[in-house]
Amino acid sequence: MSPQILNTILDILLRGTMPHHMVGYTATPDEFAKYRLVIVPCEGCGLGTPQKAERNNGDCNREKAAFEGMEAVPQIKDWIKTGKYDTQGMPCNLPVLFGSKDVERIGDTVVVHSDVIATAYFFLFRIEERLNQKRDEHGRFPARESLAFRHGFMHRAVLDEYGEWLRGLLNLPNPNERINKIYLTHDVDNVTLYRSVRGVLGAVKRSLTSIATPLNKPADMGNELAAAWKAHTRSANSDPLFTFNDMMLWDNQVHNAQVIYFLKSNRRAQSRYDRPVYGFNDIDVKLLRQLISDNGYSIGWHSSYASAGNDEQTLIDLEAFKQECSLCGYNDTPWRLHRAHYLRNTHYDTLAQYGITDDFTLAFADMAGFRTGTCLPYKWLDTSLTIHPLTLMDVTLSEKRYMNLDYYGAYDYAKNMIQQVRHFGGELNMLWHNNSFRTDTSSANPIPSYHRDLYPALLQLL
Repeated sequence: MSPQILNTILDILLRGTMPHHMVGYTATPDEFAKYRLVIVPCEGCGLGTPQKAERNNGDCNREKAAFEGMEAVPQIKDWIKTGKYDTQGMPCNLPVLFGSKDVERIGDTVVVHSDVIATAYFFLFRIEERLNQKRDEHGRFPARESLAFRHGFMHRAVLDEYGEWLRGLLNLPNPNERINKIYLTHDVDNVTLYRSVRGVLGAVKRSLTSIATPLNKPADMGNELAAAWKAHTRSANSDPLFTFNDMMLWDNQVHNAQVIYFLKSNRRAQSRYDRPVYGFNDIDVKLLRQLISDNGYSIGWHSSYASAGNDEQTLIDLEAFKQECSLCGYNDTPWRLHRAHYLRNTHYDTLAQYGITDDFTLAFADMAGFRTGTCLPYKWLDTSLTIHPLTLMDVTLSEKRYMNLDYYGAYDYAKNMIQQVRHFGGELNMLWHNNSFRTDTSSANPIPSYHRDLYPALLQLL
């Protein structure tokens, strides 16, 4: 394990309250007196003594070397009782994956036998997903396969809790209770619904299908056809998916937030999940870009569905996005901010190699929670890429195949997540799509979404 990785982990656990040289990661008793805190490493994790990292391409060899002897996800051996409880009244005990829960005080040194370094490495760099190969239909690791879900701490930032516990053992202060950074982010998968000929034809097709279905009301067919004609013959503001004016009105109320719109590159879709394709100079996209500029927001790169896990496709996609940025006069580097479409698995080492500096992808699609165990940003292994764990996503809360929460359930769950970020002085990263705020009530969208009420209510909390 390199010094950068160890420092990344110690920064999360100690939050700058104690210099790193006062922490020992050793099992040699003769060395304990050198340190204020000693974490005893477990056997078989392959992390070893911090050493100089070697650069490499593709998937990280260091990650593959860690936990090399393991063939299955480790079992939780024991629980550290903290005496704290979550909002449901359940005890916030800490899982011991490596080592034991024993704590010793030898002179002025606190010796922790739970290998929290290995535990943090396990969560931050997603070793679990290398040991457990189960994936959903989109190639993503499901939350319900995770240790956190099976043992009931998905909704807790367990690494941040570990840090709070360690600082308590050492009588060190905790960070102030405040949200340190707010990112309000929006993935633009579809700019409009009916502005293209393809969109109008889709409305006609659905209307014809409606005629053949006796249970459908004729008014539904008329509503969608009228909405399609209105949007197609007028401006983008008439389209039910062009909800950006409302979104910007809401986001502007959170004065200390950074707002990012993740846009796709204009290249031929390699997957049906990447449709529709749009270009920066399409008339409606130009209007959107002008709104983003007028409000002082940022643009980021929304990599394609097909590029996930495919280094060659990722580079092609990135170069197409860079070209669009260049042709449209962006002098900065918006492509350095990244989120993958469908939150698909990504080679983070490859992104770093291609010059991406900040990634906002890492979360479970099927359940909101702390996938990495923390609400803090951190460096991916020995790269310059900063991971910003995604805290909340609209469809995760509401879609039937995911959490399927009603308005009140979604509000309460999201509020708890936001309160934890505040408690730990962390970073809040929220994702809401423009189509979650669509304004039509036609047969194409028979049930009005509650996100037009939920999202502003959550922003009000901030």
